[in-house]
Amino acid sequence: MKKTIYLACFLAIICAIFGGAIAFVNELTAPIIAEQAMAAETAVFKELDPEAKFSELDITSDTSGLVKKGFYGESSSNKYWVYNVNVTRFNSGTPISFMVGFNAEGKIILFNVLSQQETEGIGTRISTKEFEVTGKNVNDAINPLSGATVSSSAVINGINSAKTLYASQAGVSVEVKEAEVAPVSLGTKVAISKEFPKFEAACEAKDNTAEG
Repeated sequence: MKKTIYLACFLAIICAIFGGAIAFVNELTAPIIAEQAMAAETAVFKELDPEAKFSELDITSDTSGLVKKGFYGESSSNKYWVYNVNVTRFNSGTPISFMVGFNAEGKIILFNVLSQQETEGIGTRISTKEFEVTGKNVNDAINPLSGATVSSSAVINGINSAKTLYASQAGVSVEVKEAEVAPVSLGTKVAISKEFPKFEAACEAKDNTAEG
């Protein structure tokens, strides 16, 4: 009985030590991660418009939970609504994090994938020019990539959530359209020759009972 009590106390102490260590590490790394994310956002803003000044937006009206941050930027000639979105699909352990931005005329003027760990050569194509997002009107449908529909459809869902939030904050009419998934092509049908040989299975009963 005493050994059981000692063991329970020992395990409780070990758990407390490890729990405190994890909390301490998280406390140290959280500001660093936040600083790195802010640096990435700032770099995107400068590339978009070096003269624009950005401030954070209230995103509590987003019901999807996909929009993590929102920003409003303004320069002498332009206005911007930029959203940081996280979606999860194929690689459920690591979200696809990206930024999508709109201007006052209802155009998508920014799409930047910040981080993703999708399958190389398949899901990673969302980070290439092949995935057409920038330059579209907010009322245009964005089609998923053939062969990478899982990852690209997840991103489209996130963009649609950002569109909805943008519409309410910018006072722009937006009709969110579902992505049009292209039918899968299985290639040209191959005809089998009528002269293709037929194989027929034949079964033969055999008595293996040994004679006495």
